[in-house]
Amino acid sequence: MDGVSGNAECCSGGVSWVAEVTVRVHDGNGANVSGATVAGQWSGAHSGSSSGITNAGGDALVVSPLITGPSVTFTVTNVTHPNLTYDPSRNTETSVTIEPDDDDDDD
Repeated sequence: MDGVSGNAECCSGGVSWVAEVTVRVHDGNGANVSGATVAGQWSGAHSGSSSGITNAGGDALVVSPLITGPSVTFTVTNVTHPNLTYDPSRNTETSVTIEPDDDDDDD
């Protein structure tokens, strides 16, 4: 399994906000992988870990808890699947930084 990429959206909620990261996982042939668990770490305005499971389109949605700081970064730390092996050297992106009201793709 290889090719983890991500984008980010964030939603204003007054003083607090929530970061949403979509991580797409595909195999060595470029096919989307469903049923993979994507794990990662938050840093910046929030620290801790979160994970998500990819859907049929290969996308895992990872959502932060409420954040009150200026920005947060999500970094993928591992991807597991019952039948495939993760190769982090093939990632197109490993982390993404999100700010409030940021709906652009961050590299």
